[in-house]
Amino acid sequence: MMGGWCIYSDKVPFGAIIENQLYLKAKGEMADKLRNLGWTKFSYKKSNNKVISMSYWLVPDELMDDQDLFEEIGEEVLEVVEI
Repeated sequence: MMGGWCIYSDKVPFGAIIENQLYLKAKGEMADKLRNLGWTKFSYKKSNNKVISMSYWLVPDELMDDQDLFEEIGEEVLEVVEI
């Protein structure tokens, strides 16, 4: 995955590690929630300068230090992705 690793649960991709950064996959209402929490989407620029944005959201550093909140959001992401 673009020089990174995909993270799966029961064969369903729900996260990625790209350039030593952790991203969680989210669309729809979950993506809106992450956006409102200040998370940013993964995007990259193609050789033709077109910017591609994907449904993976950068996990903020402060969340890495809050195990309870990280677990809560991680479980929500898994619930939505598995549907």
